[in-house]
Amino acid sequence: MKLTANLAKRQLSANRRRVIWTLLGIILSVAMITAVYSFGASGYEAFFGLLDADRVIRINYIKTIVSIAVFFSVIILTATIIVISNAFRVSAQERTEQFGILKSVGATKRQIVETVLYEGLFLSSVGIPLGILVGLLVEFAGVNIANYILVGVSARLLFNVTFGFTVSWVAILAATLVSLATIFLAAWLPALKASRVTAVDAIRGTGEVKLNPRQLKTNWLVQRLFGFEGTLAAKSMKRNRRSFRATVLSLAISIILFMVAMSITTEGTKMNEMIYPEVDATVISVFTGSIAATYDVVYNDGSTETVEQTERLLPSTSADQICTELSSFPGASIVGVGTNANVYKVHLPKDMVSASAEKLFDIFRDSSGGYTLPVYLVSTDSQTYLRLCAQAGVAPGSNILLNCLRTIDEDFMRTEYQPYRFLGQTLVLEAQDDGSSGSLPNLGDASAASAQPNLELTLDGELTPGNIPNEILYYNEFAQFMVLVPEHNCYSYQWFADVEDTLGFEDFAWQTFSELLKPDGDGGYRLNVDNLQALEDTTRAMNNLISTFLYSFVAMLTLIALTNVISTISTNVRLRSREFAMLQSVGMSAAGLRQMLNLESILCALRALLIGLPLGIAGSYLVYRFVMFSMQYDYSFPWLATFVCTGAVFIIIWATTRFAAYRIRGTSIVEAIR
Repeated sequence: MKLTANLAKRQLSANRRRVIWTLLGIILSVAMITAVYSFGASGYEAFFGLLDADRVIRINYIKTIVSIAVFFSVIILTATIIVISNAFRVSAQERTEQFGILKSVGATKRQIVETVLYEGLFLSSVGIPLGILVGLLVEFAGVNIANYILVGVSARLLFNVTFGFTVSWVAILAATLVSLATIFLAAWLPALKASRVTAVDAIRGTGEVKLNPRQLKTNWLVQRLFGFEGTLAAKSMKRNRRSFRATVLSLAISIILFMVAMSITTEGTKMNEMIYPEVDATVISVFTGSIAATYDVVYNDGSTETVEQTERLLPSTSADQICTELSSFPGASIVGVGTNANVYKVHLPKDMVSASAEKLFDIFRDSSGGYTLPVYLVSTDSQTYLRLCAQAGVAPGSNILLNCLRTIDEDFMRTEYQPYRFLGQTLVLEAQDDGSSGSLPNLGDASAASAQPNLELTLDGELTPGNIPNEILYYNEFAQFMVLVPEHNCYSYQWFADVEDTLGFEDFAWQTFSELLKPDGDGGYRLNVDNLQALEDTTRAMNNLISTFLYSFVAMLTLIALTNVISTISTNVRLRSREFAMLQSVGMSAAGLRQMLNLESILCALRALLIGLPLGIAGSYLVYRFVMFSMQYDYSFPWLATFVCTGAVFIIIWATTRFAAYRIRGTSIVEAIR
């Protein structure tokens, strides 16, 4: 065996405690990389049958998996280089005098570097196989957790997704090569630095710490608040800043990742709530009709065909009959809402639009100085209509202005307005010129075949924001001008059902529709039954799956960081045993020494928090802004994540420092100074 390899082997044997922590960091980092690559292989196998034989789809899927793997690899490798490099730097620092003696008897820079690299090789030969084994175990556990969370989800989807435990030799080989390169890079950086220290400086021990008095100057406030021990703690932090730097960075990275992961989980929950508004419904049955129209269809061969679209509207009487039938389902509570959108338009005088809505309605301003808006005519089931009439203080048969508009402001925030001044106006509704033929929806007499092009509509009452049922706003959230009318023929109608047996109600709803709507040969309308409970459960399951993997990822990275924190602080305290003995020899008590170490812990924790918390908060805000592209809601400051990170960092550093100090407390002062 080469001399440098033998020296490396003896060094590892002499420092078993540090070797164990370094080896643990290597095993965890290799395990994470192996798990990430293996999960990618498992995901490809799970979706392989769903990708058919389309080569383009498979290539795009592989690109997506590779991109995700690269993203996670960069995070893991960055943390690994910081941790492992610091471990080897500490090892080189412990052996500074040894390197100086070797150089004084003829050792070259290359041999010094080789000695440290052999340490990395020996640790890799043990850590990489164990890390791969742990990574496969993590994959096995993750696959089972994923399948457990997805139970019931696949049954509600159009396809079945099941993850299998896959031992991919490509993933294992890639993890091995990446881990080996990372470990050698982490070892080479401190080895190269150690080789550049001159023999004289190395023997004197002056290569690692070079400071001038200005660098050791501390703030007077530290002396006032914490006394002499606080001053020594602050000076020690500055003098050993390289030792604490890796600890601070490791903790800061853990803080950032935890806060971002918690933010992703929080925003995912909010998205789920925004996607599914607060309505007392577990199933929504939707009718979508069509107007009578004639249009030309152009085929690929250039031929054309004139198609006449059959009119299929739903009268209020039929909608009420369906609502009554659906209500007969055991335990069902039904609310029916019908809408005709953009069939009529209305000209509003300028003084009818409130000041808060004038800017919003600029695009609807007409030549008269007023506004021309599309009209949304809304009807509900008879019971809901009577309740809303009583709430608005009008008699049944009245028309009620739904004086509410939800919109998005300049900051992408969802805002609710009361856009109109209600004075009991009588308005003229004009038919929209959309090029369609046939009848228009009828006001008043639902059995009539057609309506007059222009209709007079008297507003008898109003409902303001907070008084309008969410069922009405569910599909009409951004409608500009809504009026609740007693009855009319509907292009669109929804039945909101609150039931416990959602699957049974789905079958019952389809049976009811087939009996009462009597579909004709050419259709003329579409039906759909959406199980909101199933959709919410599916979304929640996917959110839980993502959260589980994110928190597991952050937890393993935190464990890697902890190996660095424990190793660095323990070694730092042990290397300073002579310093502590000298302080005790000149009168510092054991309590004063403990106070100094406690203050060092506080200062170290504060540095980690000053870096990690602002970046973590910024990361959580970036996640929020990313979600804001599709959803609009206020940003919530991550108070819980901030408190958790602050408490955890102080506890970890304080406990590690106290444990390391406890191990040297029985050392003789004279022996320590010698």
